Amino acid sequence: MLLRERLSNPSSNKGLKRQTGTSGRLLIALAIFVSMGRTEVAWAQGTESAESLPEIVVEGARLETARTLGGASSKPSKEPSSVSSETEAAQQGAGTSGEGAVSGPAPESEGPASDTLEGTPIERVGSAVTVVTGKQLEAQEIRTAAEALRSLPGVHVNRTNGVTGLTQVRIRGAEANHTLVMIDGVEANDATNGEFDFSDLSTDDIERIEVIRGGQSSIYGSGAIGGVVNIITRSGKGPLTFRALAEAGSFATREGGGSVSAGNDQIWGRMAFTKRETGGFNIAPTGPENDSGELATFAFKGGARIVEGLTLDGVMRHTNKAGDRDTEGAVLGQLQEQTDDPADFNHETWLQGLSLRWDTLGGILSQTVRATRNETHRTDDSPTFFFRSDFLGETISYAYTGTLRFGDPARDSFASTFTWLVEDEKDRFTPDSVSFDPFFPSQDDGFARVRNRLSYAGEWTGDIADRVTVTAGIRHDDNDTFEDFTTWRTTATARLPEFGLRPHASAGTGVKAPTMFEQYGTIPRFFTPNPGLKPEESFGWDAGLELATRDRRYVLDVTYFDADLENQIDGFAPGPNFTFTAVNREGVSHRSGIEVAGSAEIMTGLTLSGSYTYLDATTPEGLDEVRRPHNAARADLTYVFNGGKGT
Repeated sequence: MLLRERLSNPSSNKGLKRQTGTSGRLLIALAIFVSMGRTEVAWAQGTESAESLPEIVVEGARLETARTLGGASSKPSKEPSSVSSETEAAQQGAGTSGEGAVSGPAPESEGPASDTLEGTPIERVGSAVTVVTGKQLEAQEIRTAAEALRSLPGVHVNRTNGVTGLTQVRIRGAEANHTLVMIDGVEANDATNGEFDFSDLSTDDIERIEVIRGGQSSIYGSGAIGGVVNIITRSGKGPLTFRALAEAGSFATREGGGSVSAGNDQIWGRMAFTKRETGGFNIAPTGPENDSGELATFAFKGGARIVEGLTLDGVMRHTNKAGDRDTEGAVLGQLQEQTDDPADFNHETWLQGLSLRWDTLGGILSQTVRATRNETHRTDDSPTFFFRSDFLGETISYAYTGTLRFGDPARDSFASTFTWLVEDEKDRFTPDSVSFDPFFPSQDDGFARVRNRLSYAGEWTGDIADRVTVTAGIRHDDNDTFEDFTTWRTTATARLPEFGLRPHASAGTGVKAPTMFEQYGTIPRFFTPNPGLKPEESFGWDAGLELATRDRRYVLDVTYFDADLENQIDGFAPGPNFTFTAVNREGVSHRSGIEVAGSAEIMTGLTLSGSYTYLDATTPEGLDEVRRPHNAARADLTYVFNGGKGT
């Protein structure tokens, strides 16, 4: 049984009233938090020990594992928990998020579980993180990554048109191209406009999704101002397994696909293919055309342990999306609406990555060399406006990462890890748009524009007495087309299990380089590029407190965040010849808010979980940012029965 409620209230309270509302919400949330904590801490004394529960780990929050292509480690799975199967299923459904934002059971499936993945235990991560597992997605029959992310703490999703329409994800009020998306260690954002279209991603082969909120540019460089969505797909380890999928429904909707996987600790691999198509519907007030669409995805992921300590990993992903779209138009003095238009589009993306990891000195020293490639080809035909836009973007990266480990955090009073990175990255953009307008004919030159970037990064992590974890990182990007930039980040968290408390905090700077389209792209009669744009820069911090029983049957987390953005790029500024262009806005854009998430096992097998976000996001002029609701909430009620086999 599943009950879900989503609330959205884009209110426009301003000035002192809004500031008072923010403080009031924070005080109320903390009061509830403390009162619950007194009850839960006393109850926790008689619960199962934390050691009996599956460990939740995070890969994307540290430089050491942020871009791991393989995703699976050689660590053996933990021994089965002594908790009942129904209770364990409910805990994994509600607790693996770290904040209980998504609930659901954890049925058996092929591929590694979260406790066999490489990464940092979530209780040692100072950043605000939510983890959603593939088992939860299967149990709730969530078919797209956008649906999985909707209304998670600090996350807002919006979509245009039908199932193949542009789907954007914003974290903590930042822009959509401030959300960096990684898929199996490869940067997946569009190489032309800097965004990731979440309509391109189904959940069929996802092992888990990590959402790391707040600026992460010291790890990832440009593009991680709002946060990072780190997606890890299934590795294929396990017996030879075949899966097939076939569905059909309304609006001439059909979906089919399949996968094959097999492997052990020496060699493993998985191939998957899916295709979804729909006849669509017409959202324009006038006109008969239904906007159809189709999406095809092919993915491969595999690896091999060449010799002891030497591992080769590779990933490849190809998506091709095509469909019809309507044009946005408006009559003077009226709201904008869709206009029926025979326009169509085609977007093709290739993601490829290859890495070689060498572990020496008994695991004290790890070194990785990595090569990744992201190619995006976008075409858009609009007969009504006599133009065809054609953009080819490519990002190629070569990187070397090394990690030194001193001590064991679980055994030694002090342990530390130092990771360093050297990365060479090249962006290539080729515009080839043409206007067939008899009065304003034009055509791009078809020449490639290239940007180069050489980056150096380092990160230190210290664990003190198995209670306190501190990280500090810095990154310098040497650019050839605009000023160099240096970003930093620090985090801290403390574990107080005897009180059921875990405070956590982070602070850092972020940067977003202008997209290749903003600098060099042209849409005839509509958009003129601006090669002189400056990078956007931000500073942000957050602080929160988690209260949880030892077995995590009851979890509550409250986090306050605050961020300022300078040099914000406005892509709809007045340009030459009655077109739009992109400019850096003067002043500071401000974002702040509160994230609350929690889960509670009401009884064996019955779990209530939910999240709430209050957001205040304003432009430099003090106006509300669009597509940023002030209030967003989500609630899930899940009942698991029959030993975790039913939900």
